[in-house]
Amino acid sequence: GKVIVGAENSASYLMGYIAPGVGLGVNSPNFFLFSPQGSAHTANATNAVSDANKLTFFSPRFSGFQLGVSYTPNIDARGGDRQTFGLNTDNDAGDQSDFISLGANFVESFNGVDIAVSAVYERGDVEAAATGVDDDETWQMGLNIGFSGFKVGGSYGEDNNATTGNTDTTGWDAGASYSTGPWGISVGWFHSETELSGGGDDEMDLAEAGVSYALGPGITIVGSLQYFDEDNDSTNDSDGFAAAIMSKLSF
Repeated sequence: GKVIVGAENSASYLMGYIAPGVGLGVNSPNFFLFSPQGSAHTANATNAVSDANKLTFFSPRFSGFQLGVSYTPNIDARGGDRQTFGLNTDNDAGDQSDFISLGANFVESFNGVDIAVSAVYERGDVEAAATGVDDDETWQMGLNIGFSGFKVGGSYGEDNNATTGNTDTTGWDAGASYSTGPWGISVGWFHSETELSGGGDDEMDLAEAGVSYALGPGITIVGSLQYFDEDNDSTNDSDGFAAAIMSKLSF
């Protein structure tokens, strides 16, 4: 197997599959071209602990199956931040700690058809009781199917937002991509809904058309055109278009 110690994403985040795409992506907790006005999420990833220091173990892959588990001792799950100097204090009202992240996926090819299926789960514990705060709990399932350069897939997830009230978030995405030679194109859609404790919900939709071109080994140019639309009961609605171009380096 494989062991990772330090500031890296959790096993649940790394092992989960989402809609395929060659652009920025419609289901990313890291790249987002808009400033949401409501409470709907921009991703359904199990990413409460982000890059906090943790211990992670990945099993060997047997007949396409692999398991993973991470333990994160202490982090402020609400904002994903952590203290720069010194250790986080313990028994803070409303803070989350002792996160367990679990992941399982299956990756295999059958007669030229590539299959990837994942199921992931993440949970944290409230350090000390606080009004309206509960243990943080998130899960997600994903599927990708590929054949002759084409790939289709998507995911579905739920997040209790670490609250005791009826404020859960659900999110799903779907997409398709095609790659040939140095070129890649994709389309994708993401939708999320967050329930409001007083009734109603905040909803968000994000659509993207993406294109990529590989300049050479490890160097890829990526372009995205996105449309964003919010239908909020907690605040004003918003919508708009955005375009982005970036370079991706891998080595």
